[in-house]
Amino acid sequence: METSDMAYSVSDSDGVCFVPSFSGLQAPLNDPKACASLMGLKPTTTKSHLVRAILESVAFRNKQLYETMLKETRIPITKIRVDGGVSANDFIMQLTADLFGRKVARRQHHEMSCLGAAFVAGLGAGYWRSQGELKKLQSTDRVFLPQVVPKGGADSRNREYIPVLQSWERGLRRSMNWYSKP
Repeated sequence: METSDMAYSVSDSDGVCFVPSFSGLQAPLNDPKACASLMGLKPTTTKSHLVRAILESVAFRNKQLYETMLKETRIPITKIRVDGGVSANDFIMQLTADLFGRKVARRQHHEMSCLGAAFVAGLGAGYWRSQGELKKLQSTDRVFLPQVVPKGGADSRNREYIPVLQSWERGLRRSMNWYSKP
C-alpha cells in the first residue's frame, strides 16, 4: 500500500500530530465538540511525515480503545483479529501490534461484515450445516508480531512511542471542546 510505504520511508512523524476527530471524539473521551486537527507542522515537514502522523493516529486510537476495553470489561483478550479497509495497511497493523504488545492477525478477506452476512444467510439456508464448517473457511492473510528492539526487552518498541503518544494525547486535549455546538 502506498501510504504504508510513505510512512516507513521516514523514521518518525517529525513532531507532526494528527487528531482524527471528524465527528467529535468517541470513547473513552466522548466529546462531540472536538475538532480534527493537524499540529506540529514546520518547514522540515514532508508529505511522508504527514502520512505517517495520520496513520499513527489510527494505531493510537486502536491502543486507546484496546486499553479501555481491558479496563472496563476486565475480560481477557486472547486473540486479536482485524478486518476492514484500514487493516490492509501494514504500517498501521504493525504499529498496532507493537503498541498492544500482542499478535495481530489480519484476515485474508478484509471485509468480514459482508462475508459474515453471507455466512449467516448460508447457515440459515442450509448451505452450511454448522459454524465449524465456517471456521474452516476463514484464513489469515498475515500475522503481525510485536517487534522487539535488540537489547531493549519485550516492550522497548512500545517505550519508544511513549513521547509520541504523549504528544498525540496533548493534541487530543487541544482539539477537545473546540466547537460551541456539537
